[in-house]
Amino acid sequence: MQKITELFAGLGGMAGSVVMEPIYTDVAAAFAATLSSSAPLMTSGTDMDDVVDAALAYEAESILLASDANLAAVTKAEQSDTYITDYVIFYKDKLGGEPSASTIKSLGYTLLTDVINDTSSIDTGGTVLVSFDEEVSVFADPNTSGVFDGAILSFAEGPAGGGSGVAMKLVSQPNTATYMGGVYFPVPKIPFTVDRKTISAKVYSSQAGATVALKLEGPEGTPGIEVFSTLTGAANTWSTVTWDFSAVDPAKSYTQMVITPRGNGVAATQSYYIDDITLVGVPVTTGNYLYLKDNALSLSDGTTTTSYSMTQFQSTAGIDVKWPMANTAVLKLNLAENGSFALAEGQTLEAAVSITQASPAGFGEASAYIENALVTKNGSVIQVTIPTVTNALVYGVSGDGKTKAIIDFAKSVANVTNTLSTAANAVSTVVLGEVVNYAINGVSNDFTGMYGLSGKYKVKIVVTQLPLRQADGSAFPVLTVQVPTVMDSDGNPYPDFIVPVTGNGLEGYINLVK
Repeated sequence: MQKITELFAGLGGMAGSVVMEPIYTDVAAAFAATLSSSAPLMTSGTDMDDVVDAALAYEAESILLASDANLAAVTKAEQSDTYITDYVIFYKDKLGGEPSASTIKSLGYTLLTDVINDTSSIDTGGTVLVSFDEEVSVFADPNTSGVFDGAILSFAEGPAGGGSGVAMKLVSQPNTATYMGGVYFPVPKIPFTVDRKTISAKVYSSQAGATVALKLEGPEGTPGIEVFSTLTGAANTWSTVTWDFSAVDPAKSYTQMVITPRGNGVAATQSYYIDDITLVGVPVTTGNYLYLKDNALSLSDGTTTTSYSMTQFQSTAGIDVKWPMANTAVLKLNLAENGSFALAEGQTLEAAVSITQASPAGFGEASAYIENALVTKNGSVIQVTIPTVTNALVYGVSGDGKTKAIIDFAKSVANVTNTLSTAANAVSTVVLGEVVNYAINGVSNDFTGMYGLSGKYKVKIVVTQLPLRQADGSAFPVLTVQVPTVMDSDGNPYPDFIVPVTGNGLEGYINLVK
């Protein structure tokens, strides 16, 4: 009721308890009348219905996912966060309409991310300002958006390894060796604070070591401020660049972006994909959490050990993994603990993984999940035990897309236990080769040529209910792995029987090599 009241008040440009109270009274009366009639509170049919429905669903889910210790703080953050209302008003004022439900869903997902990470978008969580998945319409008004100096603008899915969905593509024409054409467009008021003044974006540049200028402008009387980005990485690869707006005044409104690629000093036509422009959150440097020392791990086949960094894994180039995998292969981890955390009695976790073929092009896909794994902690020892009764499924699609299968492996892993340690210099191991080869043998009746696989695969890993963070304390992104559990007679998954596993996760690439 409170959030709908805020939305109506915001759309009417009203504020303060004097005008809010009668709106709240009307909303409460409408709720009561609807509930007493047994009708649904929200029905689909218009964009605004879907917007409010999606917003309420995500805010409710955020509160439901909050830990007991964090419940009061999360509820307070949800009640005081005007992020969704601000976006609805922005679309109404700037575009003359309502944002789609998918836009609000993505905004709600930002709030959900904050809750899972025990942060708040108000003070620590990163805020996506423009993702271009839904905001392409901000270019509809030629009075507030467009290109200049010969730049060519389009929108498309970017090369693999960047943001998901649509990215902005900008082909810039050089006027000098350093000055190129650019683009400008409106955004909602950027929620700068005294300790949040850095903006980041994913950039794919045809030039190595390029810079991108970002200028922020506001209403008349607000001085614009322009900053050069950090350098992009190698040519034709994705990298994350940042702009340091430490000189910005958080009290002022900045509602316009101007992006001008500056290249690397070579005068030539260049192309750039830009995605996920984000107001960076305050890094979490305190708290109780688990992390991998140096953000690294290694893979040993019994005779040779190869070390990998998360940066390598997350890059478009990915990491090389020998295939087929030796039965003796294990992951080696230096697991460390910042502070000290405790697990509730009976604490369980879910884990999921998805693997999709990236190159050469094909249909190869596998996704799996397991739930209700019991987690205990005794000093520096963490133990994970699979119960006798659990849900554990793997869904696979062959490389040619002709064969699909769902296999239940719950009985095979029942009562399996793995022990990890956070003691200083302790090396924890996770059995990998034996598990992978067991899975291959399990699906051998449905798929052939598994040991002959090669090429690049995108991997997504999600683990819930463990305080896992990166070595510097910053949170892993919140990801979702969707695992089909029922197929029809033609081998197609039923949409109503797809299990989503959402939690902190990691995305990257592996290359299967002989």
